[in-house]
Amino acid sequence: MDITKAFTELVATQAAEVGTVVCEADTSGSLAGKSFKFTTTDGTTDYTHQVYFVVAGVGEDPTLGSIEISRFTCVAESGGNYTGTYFVLYDGPAATEVKYYCYFTIGTGTYVEGATNYYDPKVGARETSTITLRADAAGDLDGKYWILADGGDNAFYVWYAVVDDTNTDPAPGGTGIKVFIVTGESAANVARLTAEAIQAQQTAEFGAVWNGAATITITNVSIGAATNAADGDISGTFAVSIDYAGVAAIGAISTATLLAVINLATGDTAEEVSTKIADAIAAIEGWGASGVPKDDVSIVESVTLSIA
Repeated sequence: MDITKAFTELVATQAAEVGTVVCEADTSGSLAGKSFKFTTTDGTTDYTHQVYFVVAGVGEDPTLGSIEISRFTCVAESGGNYTGTYFVLYDGPAATEVKYYCYFTIGTGTYVEGATNYYDPKVGARETSTITLRADAAGDLDGKYWILADGGDNAFYVWYAVVDDTNTDPAPGGTGIKVFIVTGESAANVARLTAEAIQAQQTAEFGAVWNGAATITITNVSIGAATNAADGDISGTFAVSIDYAGVAAIGAISTATLLAVINLATGDTAEEVSTKIADAIAAIEGWGASGVPKDDVSIVESVTLSIA
């Protein structure tokens, strides 16, 4: 008889651990995804095993985490209702999640920073206005003014001083920009001199370009919401067109990473919006999306995501 072998077998038998698992009945899927662990050994290395339950197809391995599916319903594009809108997605477990955002653009063409139909809400937009000036008639522009505001919504006013006239500053409030003109100055010259005065006196706040006729284009240097330019008391053919409205950056997504830009066409149906969102996100590695049913979109990420 091999005494050594018999002693080894006896020790192994005596050292073996026997565990008892007390089970409970499942109630309406209450055990789905639940698990328990046990350990075995080969005498040198311990091995941990896990058992988890799947009930009627429901239940996932808790060590792998879950794949979250987020679904939201789209509406049709109408009157630029998607302009400046966005949604947020989170990738990864809560402790290390990464924040992403997607935003919408309307129409086609070359990107114009600050455009009302095409701007990044994380960045915001600069206000851009086109101003139509008028000619002076026998010095009637002397002391007349119009108003504008910079990206910080600080008030400014542009006023006209006709040479050899009273040149009284109207002082309506804010910072004045004085423009010298002569009696009977043409509309084109008034526009040119206005642009030059703005550039010379407030170049840190505005960019002003004379368009070669009676109009100038003014673009705020700083991004942000601004009170629209408007007439003070010039009247006549003076006019203001807000090309792109100033918009402040959205603080809620200041730390988020851009995931996708969804370009919509004017008048897109809810189904078309849904499809475009799905296509834009599905094209990104690690993400999945589908536009079914017609006006819904479901987004799936390989770890975890949620809509905010």
